[in-house]
Order: sequence, then C-alpha cells, then structure tokens
Amino acid sequence: MNKPKVSVVLPIYNVAPYLEKCLNSIINQTFIDIEIICVNDGSTDNSLAILESYAKKDKRIKIISITNSGVSIARNTGLDAANGKYLYMVDPDDWIEPNTIEILYKKIKKNNAEIVECDFIEHRNFKFDKISKKNLKIHQNIFKKFKIYSGRNYCAKDIKNEIFNIRATCCTKLFNMNFINKYKIRFIEHVLTEDYYFSLEAFLVARKICYINKNLYHYVKRLGSYSNKTSLLTEYQTNIDNIGVDITRIEKILKKHNIENEYEREFKAHKINSLSCEYLYSCNNIKDIFSHHLSEDEYYKFEKITQNNNNSFWQIIFSVSTKTSCGKYYKKILFLGYTFLIPL
Repeated sequence: MNKPKVSVVLPIYNVAPYLEKCLNSIINQTFIDIEIICVNDGSTDNSLAILESYAKKDKRIKIISITNSGVSIARNTGLDAANGKYLYMVDPDDWIEPNTIEILYKKIKKNNAEIVECDFIEHRNFKFDKISKKNLKIHQNIFKKFKIYSGRNYCAKDIKNEIFNIRATCCTKLFNMNFINKYKIRFIEHVLTEDYYFSLEAFLVARKICYINKNLYHYVKRLGSYSNKTSLLTEYQTNIDNIGVDITRIEKILKKHNIENEYEREFKAHKINSLSCEYLYSCNNIKDIFSHHLSEDEYYKFEKITQNNNNSFWQIIFSVSTKTSCGKYYKKILFLGYTFLIPL
C-alpha cells in the first residue's frame, strides 16, 4: 500500500460543536492523497461519536483514542502514527480553505523546502469583546529587518535578530516529515505554548522555509479552547511558577542542535525582553485579581494609585486597554500620566 503524501493530525478534546465543520473542510480538500489522524484525547462529549461516523464514510480517517493527556501528547501521538511524506496539523475548532493542502504541497515540492507557511484569518469568539467580532487577516511572520515576499525562501540566519519572535502557530505550516523525524522535533508536554517551541525548533534547523501570502487557515479564538481554558487565577499562578521556564526550554533546544554559540547574542536579548514581559504580565494579573475584591469606586481609586507603576514611558504618554471590575468592562485610557476609565 502506497504511503499518503500528507498526514493531517488533529488533537481532539470536547469540540463536538465545531468538529463537523473542521472535518468537512479536510475531507473535501482538492488534494485527496492524505491520511487524517484524529487523536481523541479522552473527550467526554460527543466528539468520538462524530469521529466514528465520519470514519465510516471516509477510509482516510484514522482514530486513535488515549486518556486525557493534553494537546502536546495528543499531537505527538499523531506524529508518531503518521505515514505521510509531509505533515500538516489542524486544530479541531478551526477550518481550512478547500485548496489549502494542495497549495502548500505544491509550494513545498517546487521549492524543495522543509517548511512552507501561509497567512491566516483569526475569528474571535469572545462575547465580551465587541471589537473582536471582526475577522482579522493575519500575516504569518512580519519581520522589521527582513522583508518576506510571497514565494521567497529564507532560513533562520536571514531572520537571526528576530528568530525568537516568530508566530507560534504550527497549523499554518506544512512540514517535511523526514526533516521533523531527522531532528527529532516533537511537542513539549504539559505547556500552554507548545506551538511556539515546536515551530521555533523547526525554524532554527530548517535549511529552507517558504512563505505564501494567502489566508488559507481559519483560526477560531474562543473561550474554553486548549489555549484559553485556564482561569485568571490559574493562569497567573502558572505564570509565576514558570517564570524563566521559557528561557530554559529555548536553551535546551539550542544545545540540542549545538547552535547556542551561533545565537548567543540574539538569545541574550530575547532573555531580557522575555523576562521583562513576564514581570509586567504577572504584575497586571495581580492587579486584575485584586480588582475582584473592589467595588467600582474602589477600583477606580486603586487604578489611579497603581496607574504608572508598571507602564513604560511611551505607555504613560498614551495607551489604551480593556479592564474589568465587578462584572463590568472599561476602556482604560492612559494619557500623560492621567487615567480615564470609560464604561463599555
């Protein structure tokens, strides 16, 4: 039996309301030489029944059921079972354009690349955020010092000063499977940003990456997804417990491929910036948690006292953000050191 040209891997956990749209977008691809590996990560809703129903109609669908272990282990399970020459990953609450795989496959073959990436459309689904109802067209990677043109090939050395700032998502990329296995690239288990480390490692060792300026992937950002399911307190506590862990993980990747000296300067700059961001993020989360114990009037006074403590010079000059207190949402405008709270 011939191996499929592309293995499509889906990690699935309690996504019954979204799963059919996702599966339909995959089985109806113009490129048909694919296998669809669905890893059921201990779903307790109707997800498995939906998978079994589709598998009866399409023999390309393979179901692997595991106990609930998290998205990283689910993806790694799918990678280990993949038989295709190329690897593509889809999150089960998202969907893809009818010709997504065909376009990516033709481009990676033509350019003999290890990775090909495309742009995507972000569909936000947070009811409290009025602005986010709009669909946002996102460019996959935008670098300040290196202009990427559609169809152009590049590698990590071309974007050396910005390599640690690549977009996290791996679902907008088609990977050469031999390349992934050669360098033993897998998802780090039990982390919230597993996409970033997988993509970063692949980018660091890839000889050739190709970019397509087309929005071929539809990403649904919603509450309750794998990446948005932690509560504010849990998210804050997780962040505090893991300050510096991001740095350690990247250090391990660099040492694994013996390139720590090559990226020493860039990594030092990233380390300073990353820890600074984590500090500010943690401080803001502390403020949000404290605000739950304050009335509307108390929250306003609290904000005035703490308004400038964790803002950069330019943020103090002018910045706009959304805050919440007592179940209400406010637009916070910081201008020349003065704070204005506008109810939404």
